[in-house]
Amino acid sequence: MKNSVWPLAAFLWLLAFGSAGADSLEYVGSTLWSDIRSSEISGNYAYCTFANGLGILDISNIENPILVGKADFFNATAVHVVGQYAYATSCGDGLYVINISNPRNPFQVGLCSTGGCAADVAVAGDYAFIVDNYLMETINISDPANPFLADLFHVPAYSSRICITGTHAFVSGPSGIAIVDISMPANPENAGFINTTTTAVDAYAAGDSVYIIMGNYADPSAFAIVSIADPANPVFVSQIPLLPFVSSIVVAGEYAYITNHWRGLEIIDIGDPNSPAIVGTYLWTDGDARYVDVRSHVCYISDGEYGLRVIDVGDPSNPTFLGSYDTRGNITDLSIDNGYAYVVRENYGLCIVDIRNTLNPQPTGYCSLGLSYSTFVCAGEGYAYLANRSLCVVDVSDPTAPVVTGSHDLTSLATGLCLQGDYVYITHNIEGGQGDLVMINVSDPTNPTMAGSFDTQNAAAGVSVRGSYAYVTCFDYDGGPPGFQIIDIANPANAFQVGFLQLPYIVVEVFVEGDYAYLTRGLDIVNVADPSNPILAATHNTDRVLQDVFVAGNYAYLPFSAAGIAVWDVTDPVNIGAVDSRRTVSALAVIVENGYIYLADTFSLRILRLIGNCTQIAGDSNNNGEFNGVDVVFSVNYLKGLGPTPPCQMDCPSHGLLYFEADANGNCQFNGVDVSYSVNYLKGLGAPAQICPDCN
Repeated sequence: MKNSVWPLAAFLWLLAFGSAGADSLEYVGSTLWSDIRSSEISGNYAYCTFANGLGILDISNIENPILVGKADFFNATAVHVVGQYAYATSCGDGLYVINISNPRNPFQVGLCSTGGCAADVAVAGDYAFIVDNYLMETINISDPANPFLADLFHVPAYSSRICITGTHAFVSGPSGIAIVDISMPANPENAGFINTTTTAVDAYAAGDSVYIIMGNYADPSAFAIVSIADPANPVFVSQIPLLPFVSSIVVAGEYAYITNHWRGLEIIDIGDPNSPAIVGTYLWTDGDARYVDVRSHVCYISDGEYGLRVIDVGDPSNPTFLGSYDTRGNITDLSIDNGYAYVVRENYGLCIVDIRNTLNPQPTGYCSLGLSYSTFVCAGEGYAYLANRSLCVVDVSDPTAPVVTGSHDLTSLATGLCLQGDYVYITHNIEGGQGDLVMINVSDPTNPTMAGSFDTQNAAAGVSVRGSYAYVTCFDYDGGPPGFQIIDIANPANAFQVGFLQLPYIVVEVFVEGDYAYLTRGLDIVNVADPSNPILAATHNTDRVLQDVFVAGNYAYLPFSAAGIAVWDVTDPVNIGAVDSRRTVSALAVIVENGYIYLADTFSLRILRLIGNCTQIAGDSNNNGEFNGVDVVFSVNYLKGLGPTPPCQMDCPSHGLLYFEADANGNCQFNGVDVSYSVNYLKGLGAPAQICPDCN
């Protein structure tokens, strides 16, 4: 057995630069975006930074905003819209320039990498100013395709917000607001400082005044108006107390609109700067209001995982709810079956997503189940099975109208779930740390019944089932030693342990493929060719929490929390090789099917694919290494919108992106003609398939 170490620095290097291999991870599509951090309104659209990029909402019907466009990138934080471009910051990447001339099809045109955590952005002329920890960074955007860093300006303390009026930028920080002269953008200079004595959370500058909200989790919050007629000598004009935990401010006309993280919205009359007064509030008990924008007497509040709230403030003394784009419910697990993804959303329930068009997956049905059924999911044969403190059976034969058909109480919280045939296998732990593997017969979905159980002695974690064996990970919790158990389940009423591997550490998830079981902590690979004698083949440490593992072919797909997804070549379990990786904010679970990688990353369902390993066989539209009738069916389903997109795509000169293997007649287009061409060849009535010559 060999122990290899993947230190954090090496993993981050891989995330940043990929690998030397030919294969690479490519973004295909996504849905169920959540966690709105900020937004800016322009015309009939709200441009919102989500955890996974820039999302564009059509707000022409403000009571029912609709997500119509997405630009995927890592950890978006703030956005500023000017003309046909959105300038969006990323904590980790820097400044993205997104072309939004068609809001339904935004695309990246430029990126200026800054190497830190860009938190906010303001644009003036040919320059974007972003705040990044102790820096204000000036980026020249005169050529949107080639933004570049023009200057680094140190501010007195950690900064998170920036606003501009005239030739001055105002940078909010823990002890006040730095005033920076940007009349020469590539050579900014200190112009003054507003000492707020406590944290300056955000500011809005207009004319000769700055409107400030301040306070932290320990100090009371307040609103202040400061005169900046002489920026070198700012003067406090007035100050009033606010609800605690303020988060953002915007000024429109004679009113300031202030959000509070967990309380809501406060409206202040600033018509008399010497005597501002709170005139209206709109409060709620659930949410995390982070950012506010106002257009035409309507407030748009970026409310974290609760989405975008729309509030009518036409009467400031009586703000009223108009509508929302609701994103509540972080993703905790997923399952794939027959062209649909079954996604569990925390504190909500089941969401069914049509993934037959991988470029544009769409939610089709919801089943609200509440907290009791919001952890694990498996799906098959027209049913979805969800487990937390109970097993819930949902009929999904009509994906648009899922219906609960049965349930079975568990004695404690489920820790793992697996489906095989007529049985659901659930690991769970009872009081005192003792664990069980329970086997529930679901042949009658309206009446799931206990078929048997096995006492794992110590706390049970993950479970995987192959044939007549269940593979269970366990850890020491007032019980036996941590390790890995193999249980004979041929007779569920009389299950028994056939093999055990003791480990010196806790392992959680397990996936079995061929003669190997893959366990998560780091990645432990166990030879299970002889179930009675499991042997640890290799241990690969990662220094990041590995949440799940899925093995397909020679590759292991590994989602890491707070890091992303990595693909490793595990052909030789001892000497694994890095293939590629992609950063996400919080990767949790992964499934690979038909060449596509389905990744649940807390804030979205993402679809990726590994490109570069195409067969290069003309007509092999499903890229399985053969050209036959299965490819014809695959192509027909895709062209009818009933199946996934072909896995292999190439940018062919003068033709653009082309599904080059599916283009059976080699005319550099993929359509129904290729289906007829393939059928004729396979019947012996036509010429062999050929690849577009410009794609070779």
